[in-house]
Amino acid sequence: MQADISIIIPVYNMEKHLRDCINSVINQTYRNIEIICIDDASEDESQIIIKEYADIDERLKMVSEPRNVGTSKARKDGVLKSTGQYILFIDADDCLEKNACEKLAEVMKENSADIVQFGVYVKACAGIKISDAKIMQNWMKPYLGKHDIDDIQNLCFKEKKIGHNLSGKLLNGDICRRAFSYLSDEKFVMAEDMYAFLAITEISQSYLGIPDMLYIYNYGYGITGKKKDLLAQFETYCELPKIIEGCRSILEKSGKNIELYEYIQDNLLDICIGFMIGNAEKLKQYSEQILINMLIKYWNKKCIGKMVLTLLSESNFGRRVTEDKKWLFPFKHIKRDSRVVLYGAGDMGHDYYRQIKETNYCELSAWVDRAFMDYYDNDYKISSPEEINRIDFDYVVIAVYGEKIRKDIKRFLITLGVRRECII
Repeated sequence: MQADISIIIPVYNMEKHLRDCINSVINQTYRNIEIICIDDASEDESQIIIKEYADIDERLKMVSEPRNVGTSKARKDGVLKSTGQYILFIDADDCLEKNACEKLAEVMKENSADIVQFGVYVKACAGIKISDAKIMQNWMKPYLGKHDIDDIQNLCFKEKKIGHNLSGKLLNGDICRRAFSYLSDEKFVMAEDMYAFLAITEISQSYLGIPDMLYIYNYGYGITGKKKDLLAQFETYCELPKIIEGCRSILEKSGKNIELYEYIQDNLLDICIGFMIGNAEKLKQYSEQILINMLIKYWNKKCIGKMVLTLLSESNFGRRVTEDKKWLFPFKHIKRDSRVVLYGAGDMGHDYYRQIKETNYCELSAWVDRAFMDYYDNDYKISSPEEINRIDFDYVVIAVYGEKIRKDIKRFLITLGVRRECII
């Protein structure tokens, strides 16, 4: 008899929490389930624990990896061995509410969908702040109601209003198996959920969000609770382009929503930059060249210009960005090699000008200010805003402090004929 739900549990060195996880699954009030535990070459007692449960519950099957392949490949191997009509992922340090499968089975009988997202209770563990757990819970909350899959892709990958996490989602089994068959066998350390969820959304047709809290995420256990050497952590973030390229391959294969690639790249780039900003002081223990070489190894030239600003913490410019907390040019909103008009010649404008000059990230078409006669720079002529009508440009960047003044300048630029989408 085919199981209604296949539950996939990748396991790596989880002896401390694995029993709680498996107990929460085998004790589900809904019995027609299949449980697949993939032991990813654990070095602790995890495999012994899985075998122990397999001997007492025939619904549990174990898949053993000959070497450590990572979560993405372990999930893939489990999914491709599954037979269930639907698939549910759970991490080996998390738990399901006792009635989770029963509730999901009821939902699917009443209103089927290829993706059903439900609520996740995020529990602060291993020193994680309660406030951080609440932020994570909010990020993982479902988008209630039934929706077209294109809307969900945009909400997830463009607007970041729903999470790409696999935890907290019930998935059409056939679609999930097909999607995972497309995924690379490469070992990923971060963002593998984004990669897999993108593949699933590319061949799904419908999404349903329900409010029921059915999953317990122990935030801080497992990988999230383990500390790596800082340089190893840095390399982990530098390896994110592997996920970016995997996502691009998926998008090119379907040909449906290619523009998502830029959003995915920007999202993961921001994550890497955020790590560097948050660890700027600690990264000073390593030479600039070691860190730059690591960036160059993984990231393309288009992304390096943005990242190097936060990396060079030993230089005067790096200190100005990371310590003095002056203004950072809006690199993430500007495509590399674009033609930019800089509006504003005060302190912020001069700060932006120096960043453009030192990074060579974009081309400065003009530097303008209404009070251009009152400002000067030894290296560049500051002109009247009317100069905008006589030059070619891609963006006008307003480098002025004060929201009201910026709004006034924006209205003024529009009267000059500058399109709204070109004003940063």
